[in-house]
Amino acid sequence: VAPRPRAVPAVERFEAAWLGRAAGCLLGKPVEKIALQGIRELARATGNWPLSTWFTARGVPEDLAAAHPWNRRSAATCLAENIDGMPEDDDLDHPLLGLLLLRRHGRGFTTADLARLWLDELPAGRTFTAERVAYRNLLLGIEPPRTARHRNPFREWIGGLIRADVHGWTNPGDPGAAAEQAYRDAALTHTGNGVYAAMFAAALIAAAASGAHDVHACLATG
Repeated sequence: VAPRPRAVPAVERFEAAWLGRAAGCLLGKPVEKIALQGIRELARATGNWPLSTWFTARGVPEDLAAAHPWNRRSAATCLAENIDGMPEDDDLDHPLLGLLLLRRHGRGFTTADLARLWLDELPAGRTFTAERVAYRNLLLGIEPPRTARHRNPFREWIGGLIRADVHGWTNPGDPGAAAEQAYRDAALTHTGNGVYAAMFAAALIAAAASGAHDVHACLATG
């Protein structure tokens, strides 16, 4: 059976996907690890709830700021008063690594290919939770997919999902292929729901990238 031809979205659609990814990441960085109630209180204090722009420390009462402190790593670069472009973040590092993976190995890449790429290109200090454990396991000589299972309490967390965008972007209109790529990627670090979430996200994004579905249809596709 001949493979299904892939639709090729306009460059502007890919640019919008990347900008949306970056903007969402930048918006959330100052309030990472703050509970929803705290996020609402910080936003309401500056007239920004429902959210319509970036978070700001200007106008936030001192007692509220003390009760819900900004993320210490992000406050200096991700509040409205100090944003100057998109700072480095692992949520954006991984889409770039995914593109590099596809350039080097194509859509037929293996989980072992991704492991070697990480060791070559990804500093260990820029990995977190499941990714850091899997990286440590690689350094110990453990091969994937056991890297995801060995002493990895984070293996059903969201890291695989965070890496799924590129597999949807590069398979527009083919959610099955996107999910299959995401599986091979996520298997380096995750098991169970951690892998299923990555497959869901990749399939959803592949449907969205085609431009042929509304948000409800994309969610249903995932």
